[in-house]
Amino acid sequence: MKFTSEDKVRFGYGAAFLLLLIAFSYSFFTTNQLLLHIRWVSSTNRILHNLETLQLQLKDIDASLQSTPAPKAPVKSFYEQKFKSIDSLCVLIHEDVGTDYVPRLRLTEITSDVSDAREHIGRGDSFPRGKDLSESIMALQRIGYRITDMQVAEKALLNLRSQRLNTSSGSMAGVNIAIVALALLLAGYSWVVFSNENAAKKNANLKMIGYSK
Repeated sequence: MKFTSEDKVRFGYGAAFLLLLIAFSYSFFTTNQLLLHIRWVSSTNRILHNLETLQLQLKDIDASLQSTPAPKAPVKSFYEQKFKSIDSLCVLIHEDVGTDYVPRLRLTEITSDVSDAREHIGRGDSFPRGKDLSESIMALQRIGYRITDMQVAEKALLNLRSQRLNTSSGSMAGVNIAIVALALLLAGYSWVVFSNENAAKKNANLKMIGYSK
């Protein structure tokens, strides 16, 4: 079966439209994946930042517990602001962790040790001494170890998510190049078809003029 020029034009435009549709669909998918990886990387960076701030707060409390002389202000008022800041940081980390089981478990262990430290430190109105002081320091040390473990895991996760982000960025660039190439191909095909049709019409007109003469 021989294709007419009109059939060739329809087939060419249909194929070009189909290819562009596929390219745009893949571009839409790749864009969503890119945005998802960007959100993951940003979330992991926030977790690492808040963990570092949490670690500094705990070191400040630990230094206060081991300072000489002991603070003269009532213990509850002395450490109230510090533990409020720690609670706020834990809430922010919890929001960024989301539904990931292992990070949520680590954060639960951290908040549990924070509660233990708060209980030993604020057990009385005076500065903790003896057993309460040693248990408070041990609780703070456990928190520090758990924070370090969580930081190591989040940094590894950040590297993985950054690699995926770079891969998605590369795929997005490839899709954009493909779309431009398809657009140029469609423009070139249209120009060729138009030139051929225009040349055929001119030849037909010349023949008609010749026959009429």
